Amino acid sequence: MASFAAALGVKLGSANDQRVFDAAEAAMKASPHGLYVKIAPGRYRLQRLRFGANSGYYADAPQTVILQQVRGSADAREETFVALDDPYATNWLFWGLTLDGGWRYGRSPYEADPEKDPWLDRQHAISFANAFSGRGDECFRANSPIGAQTPRGRYGELLIANFGGDGLRASGAGSQTASAIQIFRVGGRGMAWTTYDNNAVMIDIGETGREGFYCGPNCSSNRFEAMKIWYSGTRRRKGSTAGLVLDRASSNRFSSLQLQDTTGDGVMIDRGQDNSLMLGVQWQGQIDWMDAPVAALALKGAKNNRVLLNASMMFYSSKAYPAVRFLVRDFASDDGTFANGNILDIQSDGWPESAKAFEGPMESSNRLSLDGVMLNVPAKP
Repeated sequence: MASFAAALGVKLGSANDQRVFDAAEAAMKASPHGLYVKIAPGRYRLQRLRFGANSGYYADAPQTVILQQVRGSADAREETFVALDDPYATNWLFWGLTLDGGWRYGRSPYEADPEKDPWLDRQHAISFANAFSGRGDECFRANSPIGAQTPRGRYGELLIANFGGDGLRASGAGSQTASAIQIFRVGGRGMAWTTYDNNAVMIDIGETGREGFYCGPNCSSNRFEAMKIWYSGTRRRKGSTAGLVLDRASSNRFSSLQLQDTTGDGVMIDRGQDNSLMLGVQWQGQIDWMDAPVAALALKGAKNNRVLLNASMMFYSSKAYPAVRFLVRDFASDDGTFANGNILDIQSDGWPESAKAFEGPMESSNRLSLDGVMLNVPAKP
């Protein structure tokens, strides 16, 4: 720790510290067995941070190290702040750090315009992308004690704030472990995953410009536990304001998930299949704009999902009554198919009778229970 701090040679926070982190990256690459660098407490200013296999950065205690992205250069707008320098990196570590993008977040009274804000949707905090596709991959290299390559990255105890784009992106091969991460005040999505076979626990996402958590194609066989998503879509990005989106995602397991005051649908399952969700969706009247029509659960060609949902309305403020119109809405996917084979168990609390509505044909193959009563789901005409 002392040698790293001494190598800075500048007063912390007064200059661009990029050269020091570039030197640390070079040392990681030069080490035959990799290198984990412990960063001394303080605030560091830099444009980007990179690391690869058997390498990474960590702090002694959470929120004692702040890494602030230097803005003003053209590449700061387009380049992800933290990323892997090798698409086949394994056994890496990123732990205990605070990332500050310097982007000014504010709840917008108008729909955000990427043309007017050069950092919106461009300035991403983290992207962990791994291209490994199995032993048959031409870039396979056995770099673990048991002679196998698996990504096995670990990251956690992170605070991510003030970025114009997404907070945390992950794609490709999984086997990562993510824990104790807080993401808020970002212009894009809180998390955007197209990765598989990961574990994530204790994730807190709030005040996002777009969806709180987007699980896209290839997002499969992940386990999520103890997550909260709140105030998603507050930059008024119409059509992309749901708390959680499963876009062709499959076989994921969500337990103890809480969604609060989303400006769009609580959960949108768009052609996702074989997912299991145990969650609560709550509106407290803390937001002043909603992307109608809004439902606690929206299905779009969803197949064979199981959802245990507690939907509640509780009002602690004088703001307008939430424009939530449906408990469930079912509408056709792009290929014309409707939801089928889903098991939905919904408990409502504080909902007016007018909002206990279901929109769409609801195929007879779906099974729906509301407040402990099995409903007779009619066949699609």
